[in-house]
Amino acid sequence: MKKRIVITAAILMAWCGIGAFGWGIGIEGGLPIPGLGGLPGSNAMVTAKFDGLPLLGVGLGFNDRGLNNLGVIADWWLIQEPFAGLLGVYLGPGLWVSLVTSSQAQLALGGRLPIGLQIFPLKWFELFIEIAPAAGVVFYNNTARFDWHLQAAAGLRFWFNKK
Repeated sequence: MKKRIVITAAILMAWCGIGAFGWGIGIEGGLPIPGLGGLPGSNAMVTAKFDGLPLLGVGLGFNDRGLNNLGVIADWWLIQEPFAGLLGVYLGPGLWVSLVTSSQAQLALGGRLPIGLQIFPLKWFELFIEIAPAAGVVFYNNTARFDWHLQAAAGLRFWFNKK
């Protein structure tokens, strides 16, 4: 009985804490533009953004044998400003990690600089497109190599308690 009370109290406290600031949750997908890369790992992600914290994105990919790849991004928006009318811009440093499992596992990690355009047709609904120059290191088959590419994505987010 005590466990249920403690768990219920913890959930209520977390829910009340979430309600005290703005947060958004959404999806994004890599853009298949020649010469540009998509997102790390699965090329599709679920994203979450909380006031004062980096935007976090996680994507999982599966094949017939189970989990095939994992991609994670963490972006700090140092600039997020209105640009013109409903259009806004964001910019800030980020990190990315990609893990691909196959007969030979591949791990890649590095930094990125997302530059995005966002539009809020409704106060709580965001559409966005971004390009992120990215650099990092790829570890594959007992070797490491430098990797430089452009990550490009588009998506949408739903915002709650947005100021």
